Amino acid sequence: MRKSFSSGTVLLLIFFGVLFLLPGLASAKKNISDELDGLKSRLERLEAIVASQQKVIEEQKRIIKRQEKKLSQLETEKESEVKNTELIQEEKDEGHSSWSDKIHIGGLIEVGAGWKNSKSQGGDHEAESDITLTTLEIHVGADITDWIGVEGVLLYEDALFGDDDHDNFDVDTAVITLGEGENIPFFASIGKMYVPFGALLTHFPDDPFTDIPLTLLLGETNEKAILLGFEKWGLSASAYLFNGEFEKGEEDHIDDYGFDVHYEGRFMPGAHVTYGRGEKYVHEAQGGFDYLIGFSFISNIAESDGLTEMIEDNLGSDKLHKSIPGIDGYFHIEYRGIFFDAEYMAAVETFSRQELPYRYTKAKPAVWNFEAGFNYNWWRNLEVAFKYAGSTKVPDFPKNRFGICLNQEIYDNVIASFGYIHDKYPNYDPEGDPDEVLNKKDFLFWQLAAEF
Repeated sequence: MRKSFSSGTVLLLIFFGVLFLLPGLASAKKNISDELDGLKSRLERLEAIVASQQKVIEEQKRIIKRQEKKLSQLETEKESEVKNTELIQEEKDEGHSSWSDKIHIGGLIEVGAGWKNSKSQGGDHEAESDITLTTLEIHVGADITDWIGVEGVLLYEDALFGDDDHDNFDVDTAVITLGEGENIPFFASIGKMYVPFGALLTHFPDDPFTDIPLTLLLGETNEKAILLGFEKWGLSASAYLFNGEFEKGEEDHIDDYGFDVHYEGRFMPGAHVTYGRGEKYVHEAQGGFDYLIGFSFISNIAESDGLTEMIEDNLGSDKLHKSIPGIDGYFHIEYRGIFFDAEYMAAVETFSRQELPYRYTKAKPAVWNFEAGFNYNWWRNLEVAFKYAGSTKVPDFPKNRFGICLNQEIYDNVIASFGYIHDKYPNYDPEGDPDEVLNKKDFLFWQLAAEF
């Protein structure tokens, strides 16, 4: 039988249980309070440590930012310095490249030796041999812009056997050219130049080493002139003005003039031909089929370098009675290294006997030059050229000339020439001493020419 507890008994038991638990609860509460105080103390220390670390971190961040800023500035300065250095170098390179492309310097040296045997109309023989530095040329030029160029040549000449007095170093040409370019067919040149009278074609060593070609001796004219020209589609035309040595009156004027027109062409691919004017007439052709045909006119052929001194010596002054016009026609054709050149030059009117006497009559100079030959590449190119030339009514010029020349290329722009020339002079000169008047001349020559 279950016993039942009364409510009083239960309450009593709860009371005593609470009394029993109170000390434990008080102790637990105290422990919890102590632990909370300890946690709070540790938390405060941790917060202090964290705050301290945060200050260190912030300071480090500020230091890092300052360092990054300095590094960025240094990098910027370095990049700027590198860029400036590169720009300076580029400017230097561009300037160097620019000037190296614009300025061109070159030259020509010719040395040679010769032997000649001359026979007078009286039967006397005279043999001579000589070695000479024939030519030293220094070329300096610059392309200032695409349409402005300058060119100058310093020249030293020493004729073989002393037949010429070109023994000084002088300004041969000095020219400023405006307008000449790939897209500008018109041009103008002013300065000291060889005016375009005749082509002066030859494959032989020329004056002053040999008196070749006769067209050069009669017509070459170096003057201070103004020239206007046109070049397009193979057609070249030029006209010029200059004030020559001779005067036709008391006043000194620019009254000499002339012009040249020529056409050059090629028929086959691979043909390459270039023509140049000056103290030397340059012609180079490689392969194919090319040709040149032209005509020149000058108002006074007495102004040519070959006649001026002769006429002044005869007159004793620079007063010419009248101008004597001159004409020149020339032709060249070449096919695969086989070539033919022809040129004829003449005065249109007759000189007076006071100006240019010729034996028993007046002089009306005319000269011609024909050359033919071929090129054969057996090791380096060998050119063989044959010549027939002559003159009429020109003092001291041969009536007939025959010659052969071998031009052997030794290296690029280095040519050795070997040749023989036979001259036959007019047989009759009633005013001359037979022992002083030439009848014929034989000439053997060797020349080495190097262009740089």
